[in-house]
Amino acid sequence: MVFTLLENDSSTNVSSFQVPDPTYQHPLANLTLRSSLRADGFNTTTTTPILVAEYVGVVVLNILSALFSGLVLGLLSLDVTELEILRKCGTEKERRYAAAIIPMRRHSNLLLCSLVLGNVIVNAFLQEILDDLFPGIVGFISTTICITIVGEILPQAVCARHGLAIGAKTIWLTWIVIIITFPVSYPLSFVLDCALGDEIAFVYDRERLLEYIRITKNYNNLDPQEINIIMGALKIKKIAVGQIMTKLRDVFMLSLDTVIDYQVILGIVKRGFSRIPVYERSRRNIVGLLMVKDLALINPHSEVTLKSILAFYKHPIILVDEAHTLEVVFNHFREGKSHMAIVRAHKKKDIVGIATLEDIIEEVLQVEINDETDIVTDNREFKYRPDAQIPNDLEILSAHLNEAMARRKFRDVKHGTKDSLHHTLSAERIKKGDKDGSDRAPNK
Repeated sequence: MVFTLLENDSSTNVSSFQVPDPTYQHPLANLTLRSSLRADGFNTTTTTPILVAEYVGVVVLNILSALFSGLVLGLLSLDVTELEILRKCGTEKERRYAAAIIPMRRHSNLLLCSLVLGNVIVNAFLQEILDDLFPGIVGFISTTICITIVGEILPQAVCARHGLAIGAKTIWLTWIVIIITFPVSYPLSFVLDCALGDEIAFVYDRERLLEYIRITKNYNNLDPQEINIIMGALKIKKIAVGQIMTKLRDVFMLSLDTVIDYQVILGIVKRGFSRIPVYERSRRNIVGLLMVKDLALINPHSEVTLKSILAFYKHPIILVDEAHTLEVVFNHFREGKSHMAIVRAHKKKDIVGIATLEDIIEEVLQVEINDETDIVTDNREFKYRPDAQIPNDLEILSAHLNEAMARRKFRDVKHGTKDSLHHTLSAERIKKGDKDGSDRAPNK
């Protein structure tokens, strides 16, 4: 309503007012002033371009807030080492995603400061717009819902599971945020780098890797046998040879003074071992190692002593401490000197058992290995194979008869070969050395 002050009437000395024209319209009457239209708490104007722009801004800012919040968790939870692994041995998509993220992920503090700063700026604008659209308690509730649920909880839940894909597909937007916030984010990241140092990549030690494999065995694509082999190989530096050895009381041994006759060979064949420790006077005094193949051309009726055979072949003995790890013993076996080690008590010289290359391989593979000649399937618990083929006396006698016939052919130069004559001469040499008494036992 417009009131016009008239000039003073000098005769009456009273100010006069003009009655307003009902048809008069003020020039600013068509302007929308939202601050005067909020009696009920809501904006009653819904068609103005400014209001539409505000609603669009709310949607865009919510998306940016959710993206920044999710990327903080999604990208920073991806370890650089894990990304390198994915880049080299992941699927085609994982390799491409990891290659895109790694350059940015190496600057973790700069990435963190840029995303957090961008998220704070976006949330500040979002709160201002929501307060302008919905004043009072309605604005407070709407701001809380948008920032907490839409901007924090939902994106972090999604990016925690799909951070690699989302981070790679929005990498261009992340670089834009870094460039825009660089004047502020870079100094902050520089301070963090100086204060906290370089980021330390998460590395699994042996125990953690073993536990990780054990926990995830129901979810990965590895076969149970593959898992056992991996776990066995990782334990090779932790397991002592004393834990897998065959105890001395269960070891089949021969005395140094044993005469190799029919009964001795029969007992060796029935046992099914390929290597037999030889002791002198006491079982705790092992002086040599007999390879069963050394008896291939020995005549049981020649009365050759075990002492003569050891003196001729001179197989080396490997002595190890029971506290030595399987890795140490395995390295001895790799040298090719022998595949059987004599185990002594820790810090003592008493012999407590033996260990073979097969024992170590079985520990790594986590299975018992049996060949066609094995009679015992478990040296530690001394279990016999139920399907073991133990030859009887008649079969052994028949084998010796065949051997005797082969000897005659070997002695015939026309039918002999260089290798067969060598074995024959070796047997004769052993026999001769035994009769002459010139053989010596190997050193302890």
